[in-house]
Amino acid sequence: MSRERFANDIDEFIKRLTDASDQSYKKKLTPVRNRLLKLKERNLVRINHSILEILCAWHLIKLNYDVDVEKRIGDSILIADIIARNEVESNSLLVEVETGFVPPSAAMNPRHYRMVRIASKLARYSGHYPNFALATPVYHLLQVPYTLLKEPGLRRKGELFQLKRLCDQYYQDPPITYEDLKKAELDRIFLMNVDDLEVTSLSSDLYLELLLDLGV
Repeated sequence: MSRERFANDIDEFIKRLTDASDQSYKKKLTPVRNRLLKLKERNLVRINHSILEILCAWHLIKLNYDVDVEKRIGDSILIADIIARNEVESNSLLVEVETGFVPPSAAMNPRHYRMVRIASKLARYSGHYPNFALATPVYHLLQVPYTLLKEPGLRRKGELFQLKRLCDQYYQDPPITYEDLKKAELDRIFLMNVDDLEVTSLSSDLYLELLLDLGV
């Protein structure tokens, strides 16, 4: 997609959002827009992921958060999709957007690939901010390992070691550690409905119940 087409799509989507809400949100979304356009110049972002970031940012801005997108986490090599802060530090939130993409190399084991990707996000990102969330399209079912939907103190060693062995098949440099999996926490899941400009926030407990009800 060309930069011009990318910018047009972004601007059209932001107009949809602000037409459906307070116009003051447009000003707060402008830095988000500009950051994504700058990254598009280096071909570092894709439109489907960026639209989800904007929708999630809009949702958080309406909840009185200040939002940054595609921001480095401290001195680490990690780049957060969204960092949201307000006047209460304990409310700070890091959000990773998951579109559900599976590369051709994982065509024969897509569920394992998605499960390991989610596990790696929780292990590597969740300890950096007081709260960690995943945002995903409403039509996509996140493959969150069941053990990571439990409270850290309720996770069984066998489950964690089994998950680590699976992670080791995909991540070696650096590896996902047992301790990171043991401590990883998922506080919220945002279900993103781009068509209707809606965001539904679920607790990890409720999401686990939904997965169990579906039998997946």
